[in-house]
Amino acid sequence: MVFRDVARPLAAPVETLLHEVQAKVTEVDVHECAVVLDTPQDVDVTLPVWIAGQPRKAIHAELDKVWLTDVEGIAPSARVAQHQEIGDLKDVFEAFHSQWKERWCKHDQLPFSHWDSVLGFAQRVMHPALVPHLVITPELILAESHKKKKRSATGLDGVSRDDLIQADACTLQSLADMYQRAEHDGSWPAQLLAGKVHSLPKTEAASTVGQFRPITVFGLPYRTWSSLQSRHLLQWAECWVDDGVFGNRRGCQASDLWHYLLQQIEHAYATEQPLCGISADLEKCFNCIPRFPALCLAVLAGTPAPVTTAWAGSLANMCRHFKVHDSYSQGFLTSTGLAEGCGLSVCGMLLLDHLFSCWMKLQAPAISTLPYVDDWQCLTWDPSLAVCQLALVEEFAQMLDVYCRSEEDVWLVHLCHYAWPTASPWTSGAPSSPGIGWPFWGVQTAHEPHGQTRDCCPG
Repeated sequence: MVFRDVARPLAAPVETLLHEVQAKVTEVDVHECAVVLDTPQDVDVTLPVWIAGQPRKAIHAELDKVWLTDVEGIAPSARVAQHQEIGDLKDVFEAFHSQWKERWCKHDQLPFSHWDSVLGFAQRVMHPALVPHLVITPELILAESHKKKKRSATGLDGVSRDDLIQADACTLQSLADMYQRAEHDGSWPAQLLAGKVHSLPKTEAASTVGQFRPITVFGLPYRTWSSLQSRHLLQWAECWVDDGVFGNRRGCQASDLWHYLLQQIEHAYATEQPLCGISADLEKCFNCIPRFPALCLAVLAGTPAPVTTAWAGSLANMCRHFKVHDSYSQGFLTSTGLAEGCGLSVCGMLLLDHLFSCWMKLQAPAISTLPYVDDWQCLTWDPSLAVCQLALVEEFAQMLDVYCRSEEDVWLVHLCHYAWPTASPWTSGAPSSPGIGWPFWGVQTAHEPHGQTRDCCPG
């Protein structure tokens, strides 16, 4: 009862959206009576555009330029804003589709050869482990169904937890046969891969598409298979995963990572040694993971062929339907990302974290990596490599075509907030002034998605 009283209120469902335009004027074209914007924007010419606090009438708009009836009084760096409420169900669906297709369909036209450099490196550093294949039996299905929460969401197929628990032996055997078929040729019943997308608000006053997190709910029989296989693979991952990886490993928690980091910082203070580190938080990571490399990494790690066959088949045929007002949008297939409603997505993220650690060790052995899911930590006792950490992390992220979250859309600024040298002026090998060739400054308190730390040094 106590926990129920202090629990946060349930998130309100999506009812309306707010389309926002936020930009700055970089150039005023007096000859064409137009302004050039610093970022691409979707401006609605039927609504007023607010520039420097004044409403302006737009005649025509392109992504980076807006033609107005008058540009008098507008100067470069002036702020541009426009707000539009979206309440029509069709328009809300279109807003979600437009936003997420940019990520989920990002690699539609990308050839597999694009990933040759990443996979070439992976072949050199990863060696298959002898992972036995887990054959799912009716007994395993029943046991996994009992492990699911009583209020586990039901997919669009309509099969609930109670249905699986009360299923007779013939039904459970039919499900086991279905799994074997999928592991043989990758084919799944369409109703199991039809996912309903619940948009959960990230903030209390979420109003734009980007402020909602899409959680996809697939059919419970598929989630049962993916959970069993994922748990099995994670157990065997201890045979090959890098020791510096903390996330998605048995017996490892976010608190273990922060405890280790604080120990290193305290040791650096006590011994007066320079310790420099950075933290990069990957933006919408599961939704942007490239699928082809992830599946190839699974093969290189020794994942049994039946599992990769079924996994690849499910990823290729997952059809997402956004839910708004108890209505569902038309579904669409995707080519990018690992669905957060699939248990095997956890294994895919672990594979990327492992490859990141291997790549950093080869490039700069003096830099330690401590990835925790989508939060990549690096630290080094060599101050001359402090800036190098940033360049290497950025290079690896570009190789995988993933991005790091930044409130200002400037990754360097984001990393500065979480960089922490422990010596002042950071001893020999580091610039004596942070303003001269040194992009970082020290902080006493740092907040991360997985924890918050405070470290103070007297003097």
